[in-house]
Amino acid sequence: EVPYLRAYYGNYIYSAGGYQSAGTVVVPERDPEGFIELTELGNGERIKPGNDGVIIFSRLAEAKDVREGDSISFTDGELNSYTSEAAGVFHNYQSELFVMSRYSYIKTFSEEPVYNRYLIKAGAGLKEQIRDELAPLSSKIHLEDVDSYRERYGSVIGIYRFIVVAMLGVAIVLSFMVLTNLVTIFVNGKKKELITMRINGFSRGEALSYLARESAFTALIGSLTGVAIGIPFTYLTIRAMESIHYELVRTVDVKAWIFAVLMELLFALVIDFFTFRKALRLKLTDIDKV
Repeated sequence: EVPYLRAYYGNYIYSAGGYQSAGTVVVPERDPEGFIELTELGNGERIKPGNDGVIIFSRLAEAKDVREGDSISFTDGELNSYTSEAAGVFHNYQSELFVMSRYSYIKTFSEEPVYNRYLIKAGAGLKEQIRDELAPLSSKIHLEDVDSYRERYGSVIGIYRFIVVAMLGVAIVLSFMVLTNLVTIFVNGKKKELITMRINGFSRGEALSYLARESAFTALIGSLTGVAIGIPFTYLTIRAMESIHYELVRTVDVKAWIFAVLMELLFALVIDFFTFRKALRLKLTDIDKV
């Protein structure tokens, strides 16, 4: 048997925190665990719709400072107004959704919810079978799977992906230019020391090791400083790009930052290789020229 959940989805104009917009009220027939992910903003604990109030989406709470106990009004298509209060805040990345239980819906709207959606958990192999079986029953039945739902927001995701790629390209170019200049300045400042080392009998390998150790230490300190500054700056940038309609992923991607540090160290290694080769070609007679 394919697990499913009946739910009511209704569109309303809502007002809360001095803000007004269109939103969707979702009323599951029973506890929506496994079908609708309701996790509390902040601690990530699961929320279960109660007998009173409505669970509001996270961006409304953050952007308009709406808290538990605050009043929320809903206006339907016939301009009838209904009032409820925030009973919790759930983490939601997109869409302006409100979730309430059947009992809370009856208290707020003075009527039973008319379930107009079925949330079905079906594997890839059952999608077409369900579609074929339901299609002959009514022309009003509309099936929408998770993939098509995601495609609806594909254009928005594409814009952000383009911004990320563009910023990454600019960062790579700037990193290469800055590292090249810094390493060149560093080597030019060490020319006299290198020639002195060669005069005192140090081999090319020993001179190169001297340069490499100091350069590696500088590159490592620079990378760690970049991470320390970059993480909070990235968080602030992400928050600035969000709107009340959607939330971006704010958690630190450890793999991405490790990749960034490794790329920076790789750039430093490549630049050091070519710059140090030139430095080791210095003639001992050039000591008076530096």
